[in-house]
Amino acid sequence: MKTAKRPSHSNNLQPQQRLEVGFFQRKEDEGAFFRPGLLQGSLVSTTPKPPPFFSGVGIPTQPVSKTSSGKVIQRSNGEGNLGRLNEMLDSINVPEEEVITLCGLLTDSEKATVLAGGYRPRMANALNVEEMVRAVNYLGAMLSTKLEWVNDAAFTTGSIDYSDISGMVSSAPQNERNMLKINYWRGFFVDVCTNETMITALDELGFDLETKLDWIEAELHSNRMELSYSTIQPWIVHPNTTQSEKDGLKTNRWKTFFGQICTNETMITALNDLGFDRTTRREWMAAEGITVYAIIEKSDFLRSIEGVTLSSELENRVRNLCEYLIDQNLVSENITFNEGARSKIKAHRWSTAYHIRQGEVPLSNLQALDEGMDLDGNLWYKEGWTWDQIVENAENYWGGKLAHEGYKPGTAERLPNIDAVPVSNHCLEKSALDASIRWRNGDGWHAEAIQLVSRFGLARPISTEHWHFELP
Repeated sequence: MKTAKRPSHSNNLQPQQRLEVGFFQRKEDEGAFFRPGLLQGSLVSTTPKPPPFFSGVGIPTQPVSKTSSGKVIQRSNGEGNLGRLNEMLDSINVPEEEVITLCGLLTDSEKATVLAGGYRPRMANALNVEEMVRAVNYLGAMLSTKLEWVNDAAFTTGSIDYSDISGMVSSAPQNERNMLKINYWRGFFVDVCTNETMITALDELGFDLETKLDWIEAELHSNRMELSYSTIQPWIVHPNTTQSEKDGLKTNRWKTFFGQICTNETMITALNDLGFDRTTRREWMAAEGITVYAIIEKSDFLRSIEGVTLSSELENRVRNLCEYLIDQNLVSENITFNEGARSKIKAHRWSTAYHIRQGEVPLSNLQALDEGMDLDGNLWYKEGWTWDQIVENAENYWGGKLAHEGYKPGTAERLPNIDAVPVSNHCLEKSALDASIRWRNGDGWHAEAIQLVSRFGLARPISTEHWHFELP
């Protein structure tokens, strides 16, 4: 990882330092240049040693700043362009611009000779990074070779800026870029790049998703402090990133990595982008510290009773909605399925009690009952009771909210309830399902809830009951 600009050129060093690193230096009493060699031990380079298959002889020492005399070297033998190139490189003061221009005039055969014939250390001694970039572009070398030669021309690998080599990276064919997916080149780019330019480099290198993440992690000192999910999100959601690449991240290493760079909120975003299966998703949520709630059913939740069966389609839609809410961290406690299919007897008892409490059941209906009881045996009236006593008795049966009937209008079973009360969908083939959902962001009638209920193909027709679900 680079945290500062490249070192200053050689003329900022003390004379003895120039000698120690092997710079060419003019003697005080002579007009010629000489290379005194290494004094006080060998130069210690921060540049990694190239892998065995690389061409060249390693990392030579050379001046960082070179100047041209402006003199054009004329051909003096019969070796053509290569002869001219040799003369230039052997010159006391190498004409860098002429060397670069000549590289562009070489034939394909001559370029191949230069690339394979030991010119690399000689040109690295003569050219600086910017000049070497131009030269190797003229020579038409493959990307890894270009980078080797540029690295040799640099004072250290860390003195190269990514902007120096960006053009050759972005213009290289993908197969040449893919050849860089080894540890050596990862280390090279870590030395060259800052956190910001590593992102640019990885965009231009066009690697697969896991390699990009591996390289950016190598660039960082602290994942948690230096990286956020928004920085890498474009790689995850890029249309060329396949689900197979994303699924390749389902390991403990990447679970930890994403846990370090994400907040609770951005972890949910990341998991949406990654498209993992529900089991993996919830493992990652739990690792992040997000509570993964569950769907539970009350002990008296029924799917079938007295010939009434809960619609499987309705249950599936409500369950899918609830699983989504858990996956998105949109609830703050477990979701409870309270009621599905409802007994007609229970529905009648609740509905009758509710409508007596509301004063909607006439006293005459109660007085007409045989011994004050309906056909199910529920006692609603005794001779001499006041209306307050009748209401108090009804509250003992059901003190809750609005409840619809279990029996059809006009039937003896419905009495003493009135015919105007509709039959509850809990008792019909259409079905209803009541689920307690503690929405994290509102009361259940907020915009998010309304949108999601509709999205999952559900309706809530009772405006006072956000827990009551039916099919549209």
